[in-house]
Amino acid sequence: SCNKCQAPKKARANGAYRREDWLPGGWSDLDGDCMRTRDEVLKRDNLQPPENEEKVCRVLSGQWQDFYDSTRTITDPKQTDIDHVVSLKEAHDYGGAAWPLERRLEFAQDMHNLVVTSARLNRQKGSQSPATWLPSIRLEDNCRYLRKWKEVVAKYSLAPPSTVQKHVEFTWKKCSSSEALGPVRSK
Repeated sequence: SCNKCQAPKKARANGAYRREDWLPGGWSDLDGDCMRTRDEVLKRDNLQPPENEEKVCRVLSGQWQDFYDSTRTITDPKQTDIDHVVSLKEAHDYGGAAWPLERRLEFAQDMHNLVVTSARLNRQKGSQSPATWLPSIRLEDNCRYLRKWKEVVAKYSLAPPSTVQKHVEFTWKKCSSSEALGPVRSK
């Protein structure tokens, strides 16, 4: 449960998406270990875990591979963004608008749907689906993104429109017929 759950119990009556209906008060500490979800993701994906394993509430240093651009390494946590692979707006539009608050909060802070990226790529992607945005010219990056996107959509039984589904499946066929499907780093 969330100690900052100030959002309305149901989504707005007119069905309009509002981020605060999904992530009221921003990232929170779901497991009571003093780390907000943002720092949990940075800790999980840190390629240089700190030697000192004392209880730390914020990640202050490390090295991260950008999920959307595998050629880019980020070395300052202040230069990172945590992105929802399936955006909150997508989830809203694909069936999540009817979810109760607890389900929206679960989705918004689901570690499997959260990845480290640069602010530039996060802003570029925004709330777009894979039908209108792919991260890279590199098939490997696109396949990693599509695989995780498909997993999250399936996990939450979301229903993207057929135009999005067709585009995803068309692009996914390129992944399935190539060597591009390496392991997904972010769990």
